[in-house]
Amino acid sequence: MRRTALLLLAITAVSAAVAARAPAKEGARARLTSALPLDAPAAAVIRVSWSVDAPDAGGGRRPFNAAAVFVQLLSRTGAPPTTGFASEAAHTDGRYAAQVAVPVGGIGGVRIGLRGTTDIFLPLQNDPFRSRAGARCDVQALQTTLAAFVAAYNRGDGRRLDGLFSRNHFAWYSSGSPGGRLGSAAKRRSTLLAYFRARHARADRLILRSLSFQGYELKRQLGHFSLAARRRADDFRGGRWFELGGKGALDCSRATTPIAVLSFGGPA
Repeated sequence: MRRTALLLLAITAVSAAVAARAPAKEGARARLTSALPLDAPAAAVIRVSWSVDAPDAGGGRRPFNAAAVFVQLLSRTGAPPTTGFASEAAHTDGRYAAQVAVPVGGIGGVRIGLRGTTDIFLPLQNDPFRSRAGARCDVQALQTTLAAFVAAYNRGDGRRLDGLFSRNHFAWYSSGSPGGRLGSAAKRRSTLLAYFRARHARADRLILRSLSFQGYELKRQLGHFSLAARRRADDFRGGRWFELGGKGALDCSRATTPIAVLSFGGPA
């Protein structure tokens, strides 16, 4: 029993020492200290620098010193992200830098994180893809919104579709054949749900094939994008699938990044 007690005491002491050395992650935040070249071409190797701080016991902030800190660049097209790690040296001043390749399709988002059993991503105070309203307007927001739109469109979920389109900054929803919705009619949000119901009754369906985030426009708080899709409907070409393209913009003045503009072309 004595040996067991001593062993437990030793384990507790080691655990306490490890905990004391491990930096607290709660409340840590990052800030880019170099401009991110958003137009850098794919495969170009760029240097990204940033700082990290965390709350201290006195209510202020202190430099955050940790190992396995990395920067991750998201692809505009949803291709795999690229990652660059800061050096393994101590970072007592909370400053980090890493070399990282630009992903296929270009830069569509940025993350600062800590590698562990599960990666932890830190809030990035001056994220170039964050809108004035605090919404993260990048490729990940686009993927989330478009996936939700296609799913709701295909199952005819009017309530979900209504929530996916901006109320304050809706500009238009247009479509070529089938179910043409063009000109002034495309700008009427009040008729949007009736239009979707009519198209669902014709078994109108979409499959998203690819997307590309074209960038965040600060002035109008819009996230521009293009896409490629497949579509079919009972009232067009015998219900056969066809290819088409589209483009639009997210309303990034809202945290949910609803759709402000969405245009589908006719058959490719």
